[in-house]
Parts: sequence; structure tokens; C-alpha cells
Amino acid sequence: MKKLILFLSIVMVIAGSFWWYLHSPKDYELTYLLDDAEITERYEKSSQYYFFTIKKEDHSFYYSIPMDYKFHRKKITKVITEANDKTICITPKIGDLKIDTICHNGEEYLDIALTELKQQEEAKKINSYQNITIYNQKYHYFIWNNKGFTDIKNNKEYSFLESEMYANSLTYQWRDYLLVPDYDEPRKFNTFYILDSSKEKVEEWEIPYEISFDSYFMGDVNGKIYLFDTKEKCQYAIDIENRKIEITSDQEGGVVYQNKWTHKPLNELAYYPETFTYEKQYNFEVKDNTLFMHYYQSNIQIKLSNQKIDHIIYMTDKVIYYLVDENLYGYEMGIGEQLLLTNFEWKFSYLNKIFVFD
Repeated sequence: MKKLILFLSIVMVIAGSFWWYLHSPKDYELTYLLDDAEITERYEKSSQYYFFTIKKEDHSFYYSIPMDYKFHRKKITKVITEANDKTICITPKIGDLKIDTICHNGEEYLDIALTELKQQEEAKKINSYQNITIYNQKYHYFIWNNKGFTDIKNNKEYSFLESEMYANSLTYQWRDYLLVPDYDEPRKFNTFYILDSSKEKVEEWEIPYEISFDSYFMGDVNGKIYLFDTKEKCQYAIDIENRKIEITSDQEGGVVYQNKWTHKPLNELAYYPETFTYEKQYNFEVKDNTLFMHYYQSNIQIKLSNQKIDHIIYMTDKVIYYLVDENLYGYEMGIGEQLLLTNFEWKFSYLNKIFVFD
């Protein structure tokens, strides 16, 4: 009986180890045929991304998708094709999930809305607020009003400054929050105002440091926002959610994130401002006033708009907001380009005045 129990225990351990080996994440690459397309599927354990190259009618389409590793392979279950004499568009599916539609017109990769295969609907006015015309109410808009913000979706004012500040040169948007220094203070400040767009409230946060207004935001990584004071040559990491701030520079320099952490001298950071960069699934870029996107680890640029882009307002993981003359547009992956708001004043003054939350 003991031998039988020992034998069964060994069998279970071996079976469990084999199951774990089969289902544990590992790099792989395979090629298969589906719907007259050749698909190369690759998983990269280090990045936890799946990469797909789909060849159809002498064109190759590239996708990068962050997904949890699954033992089951051949993820693509269908390749939907739309085409005319000039253009071919494909939309892969993973089960019921449609991935992005990508087109090629013989010269470049582009959004289907820029082809003859999709009819564009003209944007219609929904509402207006003062001088702002509203075409889309899906998003939550906050406009700087010189003493705080105006929530034009809910017709609500958030005024927390005593004196008017036209420039609003040092406000940072992160997740559901807007981080604003106390402009009522003179050359330095030790108070932030935090607007929570989801809870629709503003809180005052007094910090244990005095920071010069001669500062700039570098970016955010892992829930912390990094600010550099060029006058005092000091770098701070700000944790809004936990109301914590710490100095992250030393005599040697400060930290910089360019897809990995590096270190740069304080003088260099003071005289040559650095902005953090990180590659995501969707990487938006404006080249020669034209909007493009490339996938993670891909150098293929996909044209998203025929508009002449004047200024980028803000980007999230899946959405980019930008100005074309006085018009605020948003391009959201899976939806496309949409006219959101218009305001004639934005042709002349826009910097840190428009904030949009998904």
C-alpha cells in the first residue's frame, strides 16, 4: 500500500511538473495559414507581448498585442479582408475580439477612414458653452479659466486661486488628476491643488518643500510624476494618490527614463530639459504636421489623419488629442478621428488650457 501511494505521488509530481512546463510562459514562433493569409505568430516572454505578421496579397501587416501567455497557440481565428482596386484592409480577430483595422494603398499604411472603403460622417453640433462648440460628449473636458477650471460637461466651475493666472505654465495631467501649483504664491510654492476628475473635487496639498516656478515636469513612471526645479537644480518624485513627495536627485545628478532608467548631471537637466519616453502598444507621433502611429517594437508608420496637426494636447495609451486651427480632435484606437470641440481663441492661445479625460 505504501509503495502504491509513493508511486501515485511520484506520478502526480511528474504530471504536475509537465503541466507547469507546458503552460509556463516561453518564447516561441510559428507560422500558419488562415483565410488566404500567412500568419507568423511570436511570443516574447520578456515583454509579455504577442507579435503578428500577416501577409495578404503581397502586403505584410504588423501587430503587437500585450496579452497574458496561454498554452493555446494560433491565436488569430479569422482575418477579415476589405479591398478595392487601390487598397486592401485587414481586420484580424482573436475569438470574438476584433483587432485594429490596417490598410495599405500601394504606397503607405493608413487608417481605413482615409480610404474609399469607409464613408465619413460629418460631425454635428451637440451643445455649446460660452465660446466653445461641443461636437462630442463622450469625454470629460476641463478648460483653464485663469482661477481654476471649468468642467464644460457638467457646467461647473472649480476656482481655487485668488488672483488670475493666464499662463498656467506648470500643470500636469495624470490618470484622473490635474496637479496645479499655487500660483498665488510668489517665486516659489509649497502647495499643490489636485483636481480629481472622477470624484469631481479639488483638494489642497501642502508639501514640505519650496519649489521654484522655474521648473518643468519630466514625465511619469510607475505612479510617480517627476518634476525638475531648474533654479534650485533639484528633482522631485510626486505620488499624487498617496500624497507623497521626495527628492530623487543628488550631487551627481537626477534620473531620466528613456525606456530604461539613466542618470544625468544636474546642470544638463537644468539647461537642457528632458522628457521621459516609453514605448507602448500604440505610439503616436506627428511628423511634418501629419499624425502617425506605430506598434510596440515596430518601425512601420501608419497614417491616421489627413489633417494638418498644429499642436498635440495630450496622449493616453489609446487616445491622442490635438488641435487643427481652433478645432480640438481626438483619435482613439478602434474608433478613429473625431471632432470634439471648437473655440476660436485656441488658434492663438492653447498651451495648458485644454484638458481631456477618457
